Amino acid sequence: MNSRLDVVLWSRNANVHFSSVFAKMVRKVEEIELIYSKFDERAELYHLNKNAGKTSVEVSASLWSMLKKSVEYHLKTKGYFNIGYTSAQSLDSQLIFDDDGQRVAFTSERVELDFGGVGKGIALKELAAIIAQEEKMNAFICFGGSSVLTRGHHPYGDYWPLALEDDVQTTLDLRNDALSISGLHRHNVSEPMHVVEPQTGELKHRQLLVAVKMDCPVEAEILSTALLVAPQEYHRSILNNFNVNKLILQSL
Repeated sequence: MNSRLDVVLWSRNANVHFSSVFAKMVRKVEEIELIYSKFDERAELYHLNKNAGKTSVEVSASLWSMLKKSVEYHLKTKGYFNIGYTSAQSLDSQLIFDDDGQRVAFTSERVELDFGGVGKGIALKELAAIIAQEEKMNAFICFGGSSVLTRGHHPYGDYWPLALEDDVQTTLDLRNDALSISGLHRHNVSEPMHVVEPQTGELKHRQLLVAVKMDCPVEAEILSTALLVAPQEYHRSILNNFNVNKLILQSL
């Protein structure tokens, strides 16, 4: 995923082997990369993108489930979460599902899928499952500086404290939470654009910081991405479809 993974683990259980737990995490991230990367020629998504516009492709249970959920989240966010980012069409009109054969086809060779807006959330959900297998394990995991998962608390406190790099120095108390931060502050107008407006397929910038604290890291990623590009008048109706613990929206 071309992102830095920082992991802090601690436990009062003397039998925990932290190096073993971390090794499991690394292997899991590598497995996820081989499913959801659109760049790695070995990855399942790469194969799907290359072939699904020509014929239906059988996919793994993991990818099948996430494709189905992506259609649901596309609708819940009024189309502002869209893994079919190369087209302004609705996601459900770009994919053809064969439930009997667990096969997927694209309606056009121009369709290309990209899980970049949710990949770190998928990984964090899997890492949470690894932590849950360990007795009394506490963890702070930061993926790419913008996606955070916490379990338990800091060894010298009742929660994991986190300070945002924003103009008002916002602080958050995290305990068994997922946090996703999306935003772009352009000090240099020549800085290349990388935020895609899914309704038009255009690259855009917004002077906005979005931080979403939820129970589910996948939904936190989806919602922070959607709110970053969705017009403000749509925010309330989008938020009504999610259980958000805390939301921060700041104009930059």
